[in-house]
Amino acid sequence: MFVSTSTARNLAEHKHARQYRTKYRSEAGLAVDGNVHPDYHQGSCSYTNAGPDVWWYVDLEESYAIGEVKVYNNDRYPEMINPFNIMVGNSSDVGEMSQCGGNFGADYEDTLTWVVDCGGATGRYVMVLLPGPNRSLMMCEVRVYEYTGPD
Repeated sequence: MFVSTSTARNLAEHKHARQYRTKYRSEAGLAVDGNVHPDYHQGSCSYTNAGPDVWWYVDLEESYAIGEVKVYNNDRYPEMINPFNIMVGNSSDVGEMSQCGGNFGADYEDTLTWVVDCGGATGRYVMVLLPGPNRSLMMCEVRVYEYTGPD
């Protein structure tokens, strides 16, 4: 079963999302629909056309201190997300956002879910960015959780 173990509220669920050119009607909002199923053909994954520095973001509608971001990959083409970055900011312009952690995705063959610690980075927008000249993004869910402070 593909269920989040977190009891915190997902700030991104059913919020407005956008992405670099949509492919096959796999809209950005499919990655915030609450369904983490990893099979693209089940209709719950977003998918973009290929391009340079492909991006996807969600508008949380107000600024939050972000604790962690969970990215749920697809099981058909898991390499498509390798590597990726998580960006947070009060503008959807990547140049005005801060990166959470480093580059993620190196173990994509064994990983369907990544948890990225943003450590309280503040922002209204959370972006998944695929750096590089010819990339295409397919992912099945992005969950964003508010920072609650150190344990």
